[in-house]
Amino acid sequence: MKFHEEYDEILKTMTRIWGDAVVEGQRNNIVLQILASIPFYTGSSNPMRVATSCINNYFLYAFEGTRKCFNHKPSDDQDLYSRLSLLYVIPSGDHDVIEKGRILLSLIMLQEPYG
Repeated sequence: MKFHEEYDEILKTMTRIWGDAVVEGQRNNIVLQILASIPFYTGSSNPMRVATSCINNYFLYAFEGTRKCFNHKPSDDQDLYSRLSLLYVIPSGDHDVIEKGRILLSLIMLQEPYG
């Protein structure tokens, strides 16, 4: 798999939406890399589409103007995955890989002070 080429292509697309500074500032972010790679490793029917959507959602979550919409709410305490529900959407592929990615992202979210 030539994932690094796809990752670069997705990030180029994101720079047209979010700008060079925003995207380059996040290029090495492990969450971004996980969101981009999982659709490819699951055997998703359209991994570029899914990865691009997940990464765009990540930037939407992190964007100053919309961040408060996605910040932790008390209702999120009922379901660990509720905050990931719009960020991490993988409609097809190996369910075990999808679930392991969800768990990994949740653990990262729990350890981050802004998670």
